[in-house]
Amino acid sequence: MLYIDQPFPDAPVGYWSVGLDGGPPELYTDRLGIYSRDMSYLAYPRNGQAIVERVSDGQTWTIPSGGQAISFSPDGAWVAWTAGQPGLPFDTARDEVWASKTDGSQARLVTGVFGGGIAGWFPDGSLLVSGRMDESETGTGLRKVSLTGGESVEIARAERIRGAVLSPGGSWLAYLVTFTGDPAEDGLWLVNTSTGERRKVGMFGAYRWRDDQRLWLIPLELSQGYHQLWEVDAASGEAQPLTAGEVTPFKIANGDWSISPDGMHLAFVSAGDGNIWLLEFPGD
Repeated sequence: MLYIDQPFPDAPVGYWSVGLDGGPPELYTDRLGIYSRDMSYLAYPRNGQAIVERVSDGQTWTIPSGGQAISFSPDGAWVAWTAGQPGLPFDTARDEVWASKTDGSQARLVTGVFGGGIAGWFPDGSLLVSGRMDESETGTGLRKVSLTGGESVEIARAERIRGAVLSPGGSWLAYLVTFTGDPAEDGLWLVNTSTGERRKVGMFGAYRWRDDQRLWLIPLELSQGYHQLWEVDAASGEAQPLTAGEVTPFKIANGDWSISPDGMHLAFVSAGDGNIWLLEFPGD
């Protein structure tokens, strides 16, 4: 497991690693920035520009993003960024979504959007983009947009969308709708990115995808002394608790939790002692 820390007063701030069974932490790297998924590329600012470095040999490239922060595609072959108009209200500003190869070549305008930008990547290298394609549109749309052109595909639309998160395989999209004035519309939604099938989850709280079909949810219960973890099956909408407060009493600090790639472990910063704890769950 990797985490950012300075575990000792004389230790550097960096990414530290520790095994799932615990033990003393080891410094993984003191290079901070945005890493590609496989940690082979590192992006960071330098002299007002966005730089990508190949970790293996230190080769660097300047990305033509005008210093805007970039996001790596799942395979690390592309980067994308949002370029906005300064000084305008966010909801009426026209933004542009750009992409280039990781070495800065083949830069291209992907799409223009009002009041939005990049919300994520699909496994096939397409982008999830939020916002309005036209200034006259109502609400906020979430669209799948290819880097190579073609028509975008709208997946969801609502008045106030936030917290959009794609499942690991890109089959489902989770998002929140808030403050619309319509209780039937406000809440957490899951939508199938291929069919458009949409269902509302009957709980509100923090969420992460366990795998391509299952969402883990920690309901917001301010009166409770401990958190409870639920699992939602995206296809059926069925929800079941995975923990109980009296059996597994845990409370997460500041929403700081993460699920392992195999979906069998949940790491979190404890609100009780500030340490990182691990919950283990059986596989299928």
